[in-house]
Amino acid sequence: MSATTTTTAPIVVDVVSDGICPFCYIGKRKLDMAVAQYNASRPNEPAFVVETRWHPFDLNPLLTAEAIPKAQMYEDLFGPSYRLKWARTDAVAASVGITIKNDGLVGSTFDYHRLMTHVLDTRGADVQNKLAEALFVEFFENGRPLSDHAVLADGAEQAGLDRAQVLEFLASGELAYETRITLDESCRSGISGVPDFSIAGGKFRIHGAEGPAAWIRVFEQIRAERLASEPKTAGKEAADAVEAGIACSLEDGTC
Repeated sequence: MSATTTTTAPIVVDVVSDGICPFCYIGKRKLDMAVAQYNASRPNEPAFVVETRWHPFDLNPLLTAEAIPKAQMYEDLFGPSYRLKWARTDAVAASVGITIKNDGLVGSTFDYHRLMTHVLDTRGADVQNKLAEALFVEFFENGRPLSDHAVLADGAEQAGLDRAQVLEFLASGELAYETRITLDESCRSGISGVPDFSIAGGKFRIHGAEGPAAWIRVFEQIRAERLASEPKTAGKEAADAVEAGIACSLEDGTC
């Protein structure tokens, strides 16, 4: 089949997430892997482009800006068996190349969500996605708390943002009201766990850190729908017939 331009429009993925959710980081990595695998499997077609937009969810509203050891939070939530939970999560993370630092600190993610919302509004999804990656690394791999404005500013710099402007925004309290409203709406939406991925305006959904195969099935469905809606030309109909095995190619004589 000849290459088509219909697959170049970005696929919008809205993900409800929290910066301290390990499976949100793992889910992002698996999505990135799926996009790379899918595009590699179709080298003669325009690449699929995913536009990921991150939306707030508060996994632990009891956390404050004063950071505490991760171990303390996990023991408070899961009791003495929390290390078994850590081991299972660490193994899944390691399978996609993530090494989690469990002896780090954790604090409230409220200002993290404020910043993520601000960046999406002012700089767009691509920069916000880079910020999400940088801050996942800061928290999970470097053990630094997302309640610390210096940590948020470090991640923002890695995403190409101006550090001084980010610190000024964080100190201003801007978007605090809007962020609280969004967090309340997320809690009331019926979402029982994160990450929660909504694809193409909710037409498809993926719950949790599904592997690349689940994403590739969605990509195939989107591709098929886009191709079906593309106006047919005589040349394209002939190419489709060759691919379907019901016509011979005039270019190379294959049937």
